[in-house]
Amino acid sequence: MRNDLTGTRPSFLREGPVESPRHEYIGWGVIHGMYRGGLGSELDDVAKDFVKARDLDLGIFTYDVMGTKAHVMMLYNSNIISRKDAAGMLTVLEEVEERILEGSITQDGEDCHEFIEKYITQRLGDEVGGKIQTGRSRNDQVATAIKLRLRHDTTIIQMRILYLIKRLIDIADENKETIVPLYTHLQHAQVGVLSHYFMAFVDALTRDFERFQDMYKRLNTNPLGSGPAGGTNIPINRSMTTKTLAFSRMHMNSLDATSNRDYMSEFVSCAAIMMVNLSRMAEDLVLWSSSEFSFIEITDRLASPSSIMPQKKNPDILELVRGKAATALGCLTSVLAVQKGLATGYGRDLQETKDAVWVTADDAQGALQVMSSTLYGLKIDKRRMVETTKAGHILALDIAEKLVEEGVPFRKAHMEVGALVAVVRSQDRELIDLTDEEIGSATTLDTKTIRNILNQCTAQKSAYERRSMGSTSAREQYRFIEKGRKDLEHMLSQMEKQKSQHATALNEMREKIKEIVPMDKR
Repeated sequence: MRNDLTGTRPSFLREGPVESPRHEYIGWGVIHGMYRGGLGSELDDVAKDFVKARDLDLGIFTYDVMGTKAHVMMLYNSNIISRKDAAGMLTVLEEVEERILEGSITQDGEDCHEFIEKYITQRLGDEVGGKIQTGRSRNDQVATAIKLRLRHDTTIIQMRILYLIKRLIDIADENKETIVPLYTHLQHAQVGVLSHYFMAFVDALTRDFERFQDMYKRLNTNPLGSGPAGGTNIPINRSMTTKTLAFSRMHMNSLDATSNRDYMSEFVSCAAIMMVNLSRMAEDLVLWSSSEFSFIEITDRLASPSSIMPQKKNPDILELVRGKAATALGCLTSVLAVQKGLATGYGRDLQETKDAVWVTADDAQGALQVMSSTLYGLKIDKRRMVETTKAGHILALDIAEKLVEEGVPFRKAHMEVGALVAVVRSQDRELIDLTDEEIGSATTLDTKTIRNILNQCTAQKSAYERRSMGSTSAREQYRFIEKGRKDLEHMLSQMEKQKSQHATALNEMREKIKEIVPMDKR
């Protein structure tokens, strides 16, 4: 939406660097100090550069415009400003939003919040532009924009978690019978099936989804109208802005609403925990793609060559998932550290939480996409996986448990099988290779019983026929996958409802703006 309310575009909305004089006045505001009326001089140039948050605020620019629209609509509906003033403000805000989407805004001032007020003032004049902050402070304005942005990021992250879960379930379903060694301490532990591995990460990512869903309840509260700390005497309607912006409820205590940032801490915490889970999976895939394992091959689209070694196919993207998990942990520490020494009430230190949060949000979204793409292009060497289970005496526990079924106490069975392992380990052989003489000399148990057990134990039987719930058995794999699909359907339904609430609120806002703004100004 464009308009020419006052003719030429303001000097601070240009392609390229701002060339405005340092003391270019816009009515009672100053380009570099709109809020400095009570101070005797301009901010020092060094200090000015130090306090600017413009780059950080690019992440919430559109959300600040959205919150400002809701505020203007509320002021009009509460008879605090006229329809003409509201129409002018909303028209200019639409223009700002369009310029943001085009990428043609050169932002001046300390932050985007000051910029919006300056822009409206220059376009509409002092008498109209000066009303935009009626009944709100930059403190509640900032908190509102941050929450709107984080709400949007949370929804994207949750949807991408579900896309990754779907791929994990699909690839698990394709590999219910794919025999693979399971590890502890990166040593062979038990025989398993590949579906069991992938479904383990379905569980982990489901918990990540639930963490974000729980956090979202606390994030989705409206601070707008809380003022600087203690509210306002202007008869504003906070219930209206809460509904307009699709918040679930008001953040009631105005002091807490403007000074707390624990929702940012919680968002980064959820993201960091998820990134650690993704990092674990990435590490497995990096190892499995190495020549030593050769379990999988990563698609060329997600691999990198060497600058000097022609044969190299490096899993750089997965390595970056690991690296960005470390960044998320650092960001969480940063966000918490900024807050831990602050007195109650807004402090400028909180500005420094933004960068850590935006970095974490972007990295989390990217990592989820990368992991999904990796799994879609993954080649699995099933033959290599099952061959690997023949080494490392991986059936030792199965043999011990068979002895338990013969009436041998587990600890004794553990000791006896351990003695057999010691014999073959020194000779680089497997348990099935033991002679009757070696069995008889190594254990106190009946040789024939042990020989029968050795002949019965195979990788397939070990993996497929376990009896405990939650095991690698064929029965449990089918149950896991069926439950996983049902849970996924339920979570997708939750997200559709969440996204619908946002979309409905946005559409309703657009329709109400049309009712306020005259047709010839659209």
